[in-house]
Amino acid sequence: MNVAYRIFWLRMVIAVLAVFVFCLPTGMADEEASPEISDALKAKVLNRASAILTHKAYAYDTDFSQWGEIVDEHREAIDGARTEEAFAKAVQECFDRFGISHLTIQSPSNRKLSKTGKVRKLVGIFMTQEDEEFFVSRIVKSSPAYEAGIRRGDTIVSIDGVLIKDRPQSDPEATSKRVQWIRGDQVFDKEIEIRDHPTDDPVSLRWLEGNVALVTVMSFDGKYYKFGAVNRVMREAKKARAIILDMRGNYGGYVHNYLHLAGHFARPGEAFHRRVSRKQVGKVRQESADTMLSREDLLTAGTRGRPWGFPKRKFNGPAVILVDRHCASGGELFPAAMKDLGKAIVVGSQTKGALLVSRSARLANGFHMSYPVYEIAPPGGKRIEGLGLEPDVVLTGREAATDELVFAKAIEAIENWAL
Repeated sequence: MNVAYRIFWLRMVIAVLAVFVFCLPTGMADEEASPEISDALKAKVLNRASAILTHKAYAYDTDFSQWGEIVDEHREAIDGARTEEAFAKAVQECFDRFGISHLTIQSPSNRKLSKTGKVRKLVGIFMTQEDEEFFVSRIVKSSPAYEAGIRRGDTIVSIDGVLIKDRPQSDPEATSKRVQWIRGDQVFDKEIEIRDHPTDDPVSLRWLEGNVALVTVMSFDGKYYKFGAVNRVMREAKKARAIILDMRGNYGGYVHNYLHLAGHFARPGEAFHRRVSRKQVGKVRQESADTMLSREDLLTAGTRGRPWGFPKRKFNGPAVILVDRHCASGGELFPAAMKDLGKAIVVGSQTKGALLVSRSARLANGFHMSYPVYEIAPPGGKRIEGLGLEPDVVLTGREAATDELVFAKAIEAIENWAL
């Protein structure tokens, strides 16, 4: 086994331990239909969560010692929860008080559903409100909504006859939804099936006019990001004069997947991020007389994240990355790093601002939580957590969801690449 191959597998082992997981919203299962929960199980879950936050979790300038006080303040909701879903919702409200991402709880039923890589959320529509309208900002091609003809950028008017602005109620027994939507001056009205469907699309390639490769990377999740498939796509894409990476809706995934894609653009040894853990912070502060070390000082003592994969050919031509407000975690770090390193122009709307590295832990009886373990930053050092990545070419949410417009902006950026 040669040295390069050994280093590759070492990185794989290390990277798998650190996960960029920005979980889809909890509470996908119905609260009323959820199994009942005992007070003993509640206490067990809370005690385990407390131990994790006290001894393992880390995010810069976040005081997890407040956990006990927060739980006491939410005691009425916690004690009043009679089902697993209601309890998970109450605990999530406690987690949200810390004001950071990657701190979530999953009930047993939602955990089982997420492990399949599928979601049961209306009919596959992810909506954004802008100017009193709700438009489709994220949609998966294998979802019932897409199959019915709904596309990104369409305006959703009503569901089951109830206007979207009036917040239609969910019905756990429903097997379909009547959806009305608008595209331009066209009005559509269809009954759409409710069923489990994938959360993401696999990496794909299509060609735009002028020998421009459009590579869609909707997720860095291992269920949809496959090394072999990505290598084949990138091998073809590198024949183009320019590459557009469509990462709209990319909420993250595994560290080694994001670094694998980076390997197709990076120079040997080039760092795409720095990350620092609770243990590293403790060591630096112990060795330093300065107890008020800045985040930048701490990151300097952290671990560099270097691309891998060893592709025979890197792409050095013009590159544009498309982002939107659904982009989170690895879906923010990759475009931020490419921007900082001068390898790409970022086009779209402000990203979510959910960039921490997290791990998952079992709590009790099927409950799981994700918690942050690393503070992380792109090469420029700017914090994205809580702020988001500002694109080079800023668009509104609706503009970023309109393919024709965002592709035109990307082509314009490519033409101006050398100017």
